Amino acid sequence: MRLDALFEGALLRKGRIVAVTNHGAPRGRVVRIDPADHAPDRWETLVPEGAQSLKSLLAVKGGLVTLTLDRAVSRMQVRDHDGKQLAEVALPGVGSVNGADARMDSDRVVVEWSSFTSPPRLLSVDTSKAGAPVGTLVDVKTDLRLDDVAVEQTEYRSYDGTRVPMFLVHSKAMKRDGSNATLLTGYGGFNVPITPGFSRRYLW
Repeated sequence: MRLDALFEGALLRKGRIVAVTNHGAPRGRVVRIDPADHAPDRWETLVPEGAQSLKSLLAVKGGLVTLTLDRAVSRMQVRDHDGKQLAEVALPGVGSVNGADARMDSDRVVVEWSSFTSPPRLLSVDTSKAGAPVGTLVDVKTDLRLDDVAVEQTEYRSYDGTRVPMFLVHSKAMKRDGSNATLLTGYGGFNVPITPGFSRRYLW
């Protein structure tokens, strides 16, 4: 059987395939598939399509972890094996999950996270505890005065009405009077979003 669809984060549990797909759901959903009876109308939806873009899936000892994008900002949710949300992980701020990994026999998820004002760091998420607390494994230091930098999220309405997320990164001392030099960057295509990331060249 051939399907015009994408599948991400596929895993096998108790003889069933669990994966993220955009089949019938442009922003993604999590489905459970019986390999012996795999017609799309027989799939079980564990996490239906929502307002956020569902990007990936991990399995941990107690259930599932989903990674989503909310207006270009990374979000992470802890769920049980049937997809019910148990917790929204409190990531450090407006940033990006650049990578995440977990073992199916462990409750811990290791996450690489960064933002416009935070160099990449490694976080540890304990999915076995209420609220899925986040700890820091590795924190990269910088000599930049990042406390002086402000980050604002806004949006721009495209010519066709599409709302495009936008971030404004600037000195807190800057006067927004229209006279400041501005570097404007953007990209759109191939399902590749530009998300918050750290770069010294923007902050020096």
